[in-house]
Amino acid sequence: MKNLFLIIAVIFTTLLTSCSKEEVMNSMEENKRVCIFADFPEDAATTRAQINIDATHKLRCILEVWTKEMSPALVHREEVAVEAGSIPPFEFDLKAGDYNCLLWADFIERDASATSVTSEGVTYEHFEELYYDTNNLQNVSIKHAEADNLFDTDLCDAFFAQLELKKEENGISKQLKLARPFSKLIVKEKDTEKFSELKKLKVVYEVPKGFNVLAGEPTGEVINAIHEKAFETGDTSQLLFTNYIFASSSPGGTSLGNMMLSFTTKGKIDCEVAAGSIVIKRNEKVNASGNLIMEGTVDPGDPDPEPGRNPLVGDYFFIDGTWDSELTAENVGKCWGIVYAIGLQPGDDIANYGETATGKEVLGYVMALKNINTSGMGLENSVHAVSGRPYLYKHTGGTVDGGVALFDPIAPDKVNFTGYTKTNELLNSTQFAGHATDWSYPALQH
Repeated sequence: MKNLFLIIAVIFTTLLTSCSKEEVMNSMEENKRVCIFADFPEDAATTRAQINIDATHKLRCILEVWTKEMSPALVHREEVAVEAGSIPPFEFDLKAGDYNCLLWADFIERDASATSVTSEGVTYEHFEELYYDTNNLQNVSIKHAEADNLFDTDLCDAFFAQLELKKEENGISKQLKLARPFSKLIVKEKDTEKFSELKKLKVVYEVPKGFNVLAGEPTGEVINAIHEKAFETGDTSQLLFTNYIFASSSPGGTSLGNMMLSFTTKGKIDCEVAAGSIVIKRNEKVNASGNLIMEGTVDPGDPDPEPGRNPLVGDYFFIDGTWDSELTAENVGKCWGIVYAIGLQPGDDIANYGETATGKEVLGYVMALKNINTSGMGLENSVHAVSGRPYLYKHTGGTVDGGVALFDPIAPDKVNFTGYTKTNELLNSTQFAGHATDWSYPALQH
């Protein structure tokens, strides 16, 4: 899967559930109202029961309903903001006719105020904006004049959906699937020595200013995105900056124009990344890395789209380095293993994986579907002594103790811990008997 984004500590889920879908569906015939449900994309959610939001923000959701006429008119607008948990579906009166329903979801400050607004005869509560001007969902625009607040944060993430609705006299319930309007650009310096000398950076390049939810495309207007930042001594991330950019739905993506970079190291260095060097694609995270500080070049083959979300326990891992929750006829031949642990585990360190891992992070661990020959890999006793890990978790009271061996307190046998063979042994062990359907063993259930 190549659907987008690693989302910080913010975890989204389903946009609904104060009342069940069944209850709404049953009541539609009686009250002749419209009810709109919306689901976030799979890569933005972990469960369908709870929305967890950064403590400093709320999730704000906006619904607009427009008539489908030569001169469309706004007939309904509604905004809802939640701090955590689930929120109700959008439910409202609507007379028979043909409509376009537009939905936008983004983050606002936790203490954002709401004011009463009247637009085209429709009155609604409007929350104070943070990242985007949403007064008209057919022209959602970046609020900051230089788009500076869309750099180096995932809190500027947002979602949209559009639905053509034909309303009869009876009530109706519809389900929308949200998507991201962005590509997330991640720019890194490959020269570790040059990066260690970096003190300041300024970057300038053109990006689309707005997004039309009805058309599902960026607007034609562009602005110069300008970002300046300082670097701390000892920073080894080699990360120059990240940026959310409105992207078209074109399968081939969109090439960025010239990117001007000004570096402050021992002196000042100005570089230019040529137009067309970086291609962004909707709903993908794009890595662009190279010897930027001295040459302003992006390596051939970059940018490299990455999976959209962090891996989850039970995900299938494929030969191209991607992962997905689904195994299909198309990807089954590329499956190498199953994710059994997520995040950097205690005792491990990215430095253990050599120079090729410099500037990267451990997102999880994969259980091999077949034994592999590790001879000649320079590993002690044919295994990585630190990162060799058991493939089951111990759980207590419904809580997973991350990184704890199932056979605790017996130390895991790291020398003989080959994925396929050892997992079969565990599946047939007396300790696993009776736990085959436990929620904490999803990797083995696959």
